[in-house]
Amino acid sequence: MTHPAWAGARMEWVPPARELADQVNTLFVVRMGPGRYKTMMPAYSAQLLMFAKGRASIHYPAGGVGHSCDIVFNAPLLRAAPTILEGPLACIGASFTPLGWAILAGLPVDKVHDQTLRAPDILDTAQRQSLFQSLAQFREGAIEARAVCAAIEAMLLDRAAGSHTTPRSDHHALLGQIENWLASSLNPSVADLYGAVKLSPRHVQRLCKRYYGVAPAQLAKRYRAIRAAMLLSNRDLPADLREDVLSSYFDQAHLIHDVRRFAGRTPSLLGNDPILRTLFDPDGHGRQGQWVSQ
Repeated sequence: MTHPAWAGARMEWVPPARELADQVNTLFVVRMGPGRYKTMMPAYSAQLLMFAKGRASIHYPAGGVGHSCDIVFNAPLLRAAPTILEGPLACIGASFTPLGWAILAGLPVDKVHDQTLRAPDILDTAQRQSLFQSLAQFREGAIEARAVCAAIEAMLLDRAAGSHTTPRSDHHALLGQIENWLASSLNPSVADLYGAVKLSPRHVQRLCKRYYGVAPAQLAKRYRAIRAAMLLSNRDLPADLREDVLSSYFDQAHLIHDVRRFAGRTPSLLGNDPILRTLFDPDGHGRQGQWVSQ
């Protein structure tokens, strides 16, 4: 049965401009009806959220609660977190790649994960003003949600042009190698990553923690669980793909444990939460989603 607050809700994925394709997984527009809805936020990448209506709060597993305001950033999540949405809700935002978060914020993920950051923590005055102006115009009905997405893109392009936190060229190259490694298999071997780069395992581990929050072995586990959730939340998943997911785990218990930890629900319950089904739409996950859609 659909929750009343989620009845008639809509989530629109907005592909980023070509110039931002390596920095932004997707832009999005979320609308929800009146009511209070409890769900789980998956172990997702960093996000910019602009609330024209409604409120949200996220309860971090290690403690603390992040509350929404007009413009807020969710730092990368390393595990799923209980989340409460209060509608009517209209939220416009962007989901960042590890490179995009580094360019935007320059904050190491192993230091700032699982917390809420305010606009002044990240953006300068002019960048904040540009976003607040577009949000106010949207509230007044002067512009559509897509125009707010365009304002976010303009801010990100301006930010990148003057960024002092853009990763060094060798770090940038490693991020590309890690992404290729993650895309190579549902369960990639860490030895394959170490064999593909010219850095020591210790150096790779240090940089992986900086840009992803954890070392490669834990990163592969998280990505595998999120991809498994994308596939298993599809009620029409072909039997052969379901078998591929199951065979990537040692046994059913490990599958259940990891999917619950990183996706927020056991595999059997993923399809019962309409928000989770929407959040695991491959279109909202950038390259991860493209891998699942292949």
